[in-house]
Parts: sequence; structure tokens; C-alpha cells
Amino acid sequence: MMTRVALWLAVSSLATGPPSAAADITFDHITQLPITYIRDYGDDHLDNPEWVARVAANAPELLVVGKDLPIHHNWGPVPGVGGENQAYGQGEHIRRISPDELEAKMAAIRRMVRAMRDCGVKLIMPYICSKTIGGDHWKRTGFWDFYDHWDEYARFGIAPRPADDPERWMRRRPDGSFFTTYPFEAPYYAPNFRYAACGNQPGWRTFLQQVVRLVAECDYDGVYMDNNGRFMCYCDRCRADFRKYLQRKYKPPELRRLFGFERPEDIRLSEEPETLLWYETRRFWAAENIEFLRSLKAYAEQTKRPFHIFANLGTWSRGWPEIQTVSQVATFIQSEENGEDYGGISGLARVDVAGVVTFKHYNYRALQYKYTQATRSGLRVTMTTRPRMSGSRRSFAWIDNSPHTVGLNLAEAAAFGGGGAYNTNIDRDTAHQVAKYRKFLAAHRDLYEGCDIYAPVGVLCFAEQRFFTDEQAGLFEIDQLTEGIFDAHVVFDLITERNFTAERLARYPVVVLPQYVRYLSDDDVALILGYIRNGGTLVLCGTDAGTFDKQCVQRERWPFEQLCSTRTRVRQFGKGRCIHYASLPPEEAWRGEISEAVSRPLSWVEGVAEPGSLKVNAYVKPDSSRVVVHLVNYEVPLGRDSTEPPTAQGQLTLRVPLPKGKRPSRAVLIDPDGEFGGELPMRVDDGVATLTVPEVYTYAVVSIQ
Repeated sequence: MMTRVALWLAVSSLATGPPSAAADITFDHITQLPITYIRDYGDDHLDNPEWVARVAANAPELLVVGKDLPIHHNWGPVPGVGGENQAYGQGEHIRRISPDELEAKMAAIRRMVRAMRDCGVKLIMPYICSKTIGGDHWKRTGFWDFYDHWDEYARFGIAPRPADDPERWMRRRPDGSFFTTYPFEAPYYAPNFRYAACGNQPGWRTFLQQVVRLVAECDYDGVYMDNNGRFMCYCDRCRADFRKYLQRKYKPPELRRLFGFERPEDIRLSEEPETLLWYETRRFWAAENIEFLRSLKAYAEQTKRPFHIFANLGTWSRGWPEIQTVSQVATFIQSEENGEDYGGISGLARVDVAGVVTFKHYNYRALQYKYTQATRSGLRVTMTTRPRMSGSRRSFAWIDNSPHTVGLNLAEAAAFGGGGAYNTNIDRDTAHQVAKYRKFLAAHRDLYEGCDIYAPVGVLCFAEQRFFTDEQAGLFEIDQLTEGIFDAHVVFDLITERNFTAERLARYPVVVLPQYVRYLSDDDVALILGYIRNGGTLVLCGTDAGTFDKQCVQRERWPFEQLCSTRTRVRQFGKGRCIHYASLPPEEAWRGEISEAVSRPLSWVEGVAEPGSLKVNAYVKPDSSRVVVHLVNYEVPLGRDSTEPPTAQGQLTLRVPLPKGKRPSRAVLIDPDGEFGGELPMRVDDGVATLTVPEVYTYAVVSIQ
């Protein structure tokens, strides 16, 4: 079980510190109504009234189907539908069909899409992959069979056949060999092979543009783009484009001084982490991925606008450095959480140790939702979770969804996502939970739309530090740090690189600087020091933050040395203060020293039996007329065969610091289960609203206005 670091944060005096949590907030991108999302990769969707009826019984706002598209990304025009890369890759499914057969298939797809709209589905998208090709370039089978007959499909308006053979389109390792990323000799493709194409290669990009245009012609709203991480490619095109990229960014003297490149032809993609060249290589791959997605979106929008990109960046641990960049073009991203010992599904796992001792582990995905919302780009995250495990334990049933945990996961998306969604399955016996949350969200859309996060604590979450190194230490520290803040029932916001401004910092009485943020420019350091001088409280972890500048040069002197004292943890600096700990602050320090250093605790909830069992989040309307507090109860047992209901949290004391100058008149509790709603008695003293929440079954929302 992960060690918890309980963080008992406290807010500095409103008279001397930065503004209170919602005073003078400049709103950028505000929240959207959460949605329900169903993914169904079945192969029975075309001209099937029974499937249409199943969808109609519980139609989601967003529906993703499998390869129900005219031309497959991996095979070309084939009769098969449904599935994704590891499904329907053999036999009749991948037989190349004639142009007449393709026309008939497109007509059936259009009928299916029309039926989905009649059911009430708002957005429907098919599956494609950003890189997978199936076939055999030696025997000219699979995709190569289509390539050799490309021009026979000209009547569909597809571009002329690219001159380069698809074998030239592949991602490459530094030595020039295929970089397949998945097994080349995949049994589900036998006797063909699975290749990985590069989005920078003109032939592959031209082909996928034809794929998405035909998708748009079938009246789909966009594409779900799988395997959409950075390119990680050393092909000839990537090498050439990287030379241009680096020459645009650095002048010749800088190329010589920083990288040792005397001539343009010396410029190369890096293979060595912890160098500026490695950082620029990763940056380049991420930027090229965005240009690739943007080109597909623009091409499809010649036929249908808007056309949405739904990018799957993989797991949180793999994809978090690229979320900010992908937000420039995508409408949705997927966080594909497989979990480890306790799976990826949120809820309570009861873990037996040697058959004698049982302890509780609370799974949650609130951090992933909050990070995407923190980009303030309008990007929506969808959580796809699995009860997968590593290690010696192989049973899945005890960490799979129960009927009650589906409701918890839907609640988590609503509470923390700012417009996100949890992926459910159309055939799972929990459709009533999806229907319940659809009805609840529609009835209370004013609680979700048009808000921004309301948080007195900001945590610097610089995911792109990962571009400097391959280490996962930063993610581990953020997980540990925010787990402690969640467990202390403190509402916090995440500050990304692209939102890192003096105005943003001034919103938070307390800012936390983790030690993994090792690469900071002089301007970054100046922003942090200016925040403290103006009255903020900085919680500084370790002595690694800022040890390097953004050219990967180690500083001669630690830039935050002046904030630290050998005699005490707390040091005044200008109008503010720095509270410094060797690493993550221990629980007793947050309870004692930090509480003494600042004026009042930030913990909003009292009466919770176990810290990890309840989490809180809050939003505010732009005019500060309403504060909306979300309470999510994780005492919901996991287990495929579990019928055990949640253990309700009762008689919770809620203390909410109010926006500056506001004195609310009423507080209302709303519960999707409909059992504990109603107006709550409230006391307002010194800018804090105090009230008692009688019970939180799975999810409760308190509206203070």
C-alpha cells in the first residue's frame, strides 16, 4: 500500500497575503457539463436493429465504435468492422473489397450513424490508429495489396497514390531498422506482420487524410485516435525535419555553444537523456505529433466542421507530459489506466495479507481529471480503466467494477473533470447508473457549466520536466504529494507550465514547489521569488528544484538558498514566507509547524473516519455568486461479484472559505441518489461558511449561494 503523506495546509492572512481563493480571479477556459461516454467495439453494428435498440435504451452523449469505417488505417478497404488493432486482423475480415463493395459499406455506415443520432447520441466516432499498418511488404499482402491497387478507388476522391512504397513510411530506430513498438510478428495478424508508420512521412500522412475524409463523409463527428503518443522516430524525414526545427530555434553560434554542431548537417536526434539535445528531441517529436493531428483535422474539416480529434495518449504515467500540447488540437483525450496491484478502477480494494491481515486501499483517478482541467484549454479527459494487475496476484474479479463502483467512477468524473467522462460499456449490467447520472447532470447543469476551480492551494505540476529525462521520479512525487493533500481534504489546483504566470500564482495563498522541478529558467525563478515577496507562502520540497536552468546547465548556486534557514523551517521573505522541508513534508510537520506559520487550516472537511475515503473539490462562478463543493465517497467496495453497498459517510462538518466580500444566504445539498438532498443550515463567521452534511452515500454536491 502506498505510503500516505498527510498534508495539513493552512491559508495565510487575507489582510497581508494574496487574495482569497476566488477574489479578483481572471477566468480563462471555464468548465463544461460532464458527459456520459460508451465505447463499443462490437462487429454487429451495421443494419442491426437489435444493437440500435440497446443503444437507444441508454444513449450516451459520446459513442466510440471500432473500425466501422470505410477504409481501415491498417488494411485499407476491407469488409471487416469493429474491434481495434488487436481484433479482426485475419481471414475474411481483411480481404480487400472492390470499389462497388466499398460503396455499399459506406451506405451501411451512414445508415448506422443516422440511427445513432435518432437515438440521441450527440457525438459518434470510429476507431483509427496513428501508426499501425498490417501486411507483409515482402509478399505484398495486407496493406500492400491495397497500395498496389490504390488508383482503382479514385472515384471516392482519394488523392493520387504516394510514390514512396509503404515500406518507406515506417518508424525507424537510430540504426535504421523498423521501430515497431508492438510485436512485429503479432499472432493476431499472422501470417501478416504489424508495422508502425511515422506521421512525418508524407505517404502515411496522405493516406490517413483520405481515411478521415471518408469518415467525415459518413457523417461521423471525428475519430478516436489510438496510440497517439510522441513519434519516437529516427527515420530520414524526422532527421531532416529536426535539423530545420533546431535551426529555427537556435542561431549558429548557439548551435555550436550548446550542442557542438558546427554545420547544419551535424544536427542529429538525441539518444541520450539528461541533455538539452534530448529535451529538444522530445519537444520536436511532441510538436510534430500536434502538426500531424492538425493536418488530419484540417483535411477532414474540408468535408465536415467541426471534426473532433479524440487522442489516446495511453496511461497517465506515459502520456501526462504531452497533454498540454495535445490540448492545442484535440477535443478529447483518453487516460488508459490499467493500474498495478489494485487495478485501475476507482473504489475500495480490501487486500488480504498472507490470509491473516486485511487492509484497505483506495483507488482514485481524481488527479488525472484535475490535471486535464488545469490546462484550461477546453480539453475533456475520458477515463478508461481496467482491473489489470502486475506481480504474483492474477485474479481480476476482486478489483473489477461492481454495480456501485460504476456510479462512483461516474461521480469522480463529474466532480474533478471539469467536463470529463468515465468510459462505460453498453452491455455491462450497470446501465441504470449511466442513466441516473445522465439525468442528474442534465437537471443540475448550472452546477457544472461556466465555473472555474476554487482552490487556495496551487501545486506546480510541470509535466514537461519529463522531456529532460526518462525518469518517473516527478510523477511519483506528484502522486505522493497530491495524495496527501487529497487526504487532508484540501482543495487544490495544479499549475502547468503554460499557466505559470505572476497573475496565476497570485490566486493562491499557498503554492507548493516539488523537488522534481529541477529545470527552471531565470524568469521562472524570478516569478516564484516575486510571488513570495508579494505575500505568498511557498512550501518548498527538497533542494533539487531549480538546480538546472532550461539549457541543462547546473547553476553554481541553488537559486532558492536565500529562502532557507539552518535554524528554522520557516523564513520570511518580503511580505511572504517560505516553509522548507528536506523532501515531502511529514504529517506531523503539516499538523504543527505549517499550521503555526500560517493563519488558519485549509482542511475543509472534518469527521471523515479514514483520510483516503473521501475527497473534496470545489468550483466557483465567475461573479463569485456561487461556490460549488463536490464530495466523493470512496468507501465503495470493488469486486465483480460484490453486492456490498457503499459505506456512507455521515455527519461531516464542512468549512468553506468564501469569496472576498460575499455573504451567502443559503446552502443546498444535491445527491444523485435522491435520498439526502435539501437545504442545509449554515453559519457564516469571518468569511467562512460552516455547515453539516448529514450523509454522503457515493456523491454529494453542496451549492453555496
